[in-house]
Amino acid sequence: MVLAVMALGSSVAFCRPQAAPIVSNLSAPAGSPVHVSKEGPTVQLETKSGYKYGWVSEVLAPTEKKHGAVKFKLGLPPGKKLEDLSTVLFTIPPGGSAPLVAPKTCVALGVGLVSLSGVSGGRDWVLLASQGIAVVEHLLKKNPNLNFVFAGFSMGGFSAQHLGSRYLDRCRGLLLLGNYYLQPPLPKDRPVIMLVGELDMVLGYAEKSLKEQSDIGANIRLMTMPGGHGYGRAEDQGKALKAILATK
Repeated sequence: MVLAVMALGSSVAFCRPQAAPIVSNLSAPAGSPVHVSKEGPTVQLETKSGYKYGWVSEVLAPTEKKHGAVKFKLGLPPGKKLEDLSTVLFTIPPGGSAPLVAPKTCVALGVGLVSLSGVSGGRDWVLLASQGIAVVEHLLKKNPNLNFVFAGFSMGGFSAQHLGSRYLDRCRGLLLLGNYYLQPPLPKDRPVIMLVGELDMVLGYAEKSLKEQSDIGANIRLMTMPGGHGYGRAEDQGKALKAILATK
């Protein structure tokens, strides 16, 4: 390994470059069912002020229609295989392809990265979530012990929210990039972090979500980052991921 050398007075410091994930282009095989959104059970909620109401949930149900192969990128910490991992950060784009989020932080924490590639659906969060299900099921066949932090940018964030609810026993939390939370609260040990640009048009919705969700007991946090509507900087993504994984 080549080391960078930096003179500091009379001493010499050796700075090791941070490791990057080893990335492969893969796909979940064709044949997974296309899902549609249906009305689910009513969740009974109570605000901190004592107001009680029922929240009609949404669920994703399979149809007879089948997906083709669903492409994704898999990033692994150097020296690790998928079967070695306990957690992956799973990112859904608003159509098209998602970048690998917080790559160096994931490597440092021993977390894998998954990002959907070339997915169809555009602004259709249901179709995006359905393609996400196909990849999640494929990964669980390879590693039945795998857990997920579900992430999504913009419309992909709504898809990530539904995957979090669907795979609740596998979900360690949600990272919503340029997105805001709209679901019944997850259990306290599955935190939700909204990471939104200071100039993002979504920020007002995220602030409203923070207030409303906090009032009904959600473990939710709003973190801001420089810029507008986007995935943001890797260092901001990394801070949010660390906060999610630190939750017990």
